[in-house]
Amino acid sequence: MEYASLRQEFLQRMDTRHKIIDLTLTFAAAFLGVALSKSVSPSIALGFPPIGTLLAMDWVYHDYRQIQTLRYLREKLETRIPDLCLGWEAYKKDKKGFSYVARSHSGVFLFTEFLAIFIGIFDPTSPNLQSIFCLPVSLKILLAIDFACFLFTLKLFWRRIWGIKPTYPDS
Repeated sequence: MEYASLRQEFLQRMDTRHKIIDLTLTFAAAFLGVALSKSVSPSIALGFPPIGTLLAMDWVYHDYRQIQTLRYLREKLETRIPDLCLGWEAYKKDKKGFSYVARSHSGVFLFTEFLAIFIGIFDPTSPNLQSIFCLPVSLKILLAIDFACFLFTLKLFWRRIWGIKPTYPDS
């Protein structure tokens, strides 16, 4: 019973992570599509990175909870009830498929945020590239927020995927 409910929770979190990716791509397409239209300033794209960062934080939360669930299934439940022969999580432990998905999803967040900042700074439809120094103060502030959001997202995924192993809170 416990195993089935934990597997169901894991599958729901996986579905939620994919929905977060879909939502991120939808927001990015909306912001970037409007920014690339001739009737609106490309600086509208600078509104996306904070949204992308919040969605990335939610994605990482679900990722950590999935890892906790898998660890519990493998280390606690499967060892406690050996008669069930539930060695699936122990078998998958050495496989790298989960990390490849995490890397590709992190690329979605980082690339869309970077692209939004790039399009927001440089108007690709204009023959004259504007200098960052010529931007109004409000856009400079938004640009600073966007860079901070991008760096935070990079750090978030760097810690999760390429660097420090995550620590798992008890709750």
